[in-house]
Amino acid sequence: MVIFSTGVALTASSVLSGTAQQAGEAKGGRYYAIQVDSPTRERVDVSKREYDGLLKKDRRAMHAITSMLAAGTATMT
Repeated sequence: MVIFSTGVALTASSVLSGTAQQAGEAKGGRYYAIQVDSPTRERVDVSKREYDGLLKKDRRAMHAITSMLAAGTATMT
């Protein structure tokens, strides 16, 4: 239950912060993000600064999810 509510909270915070993009890839000196609110999850060009910000946000979210999974596992044992 804790893990589910954490996932909901992370999703809600992403939606509320207005970030509908995830870092995509850097290729040939160009930077791309993925529009997660688009049904086709289209790829869009972004600046290096925007890409770095999205990458940082994505990493932060992954660390939060991993931490919550570890805490949930620890409470089950």
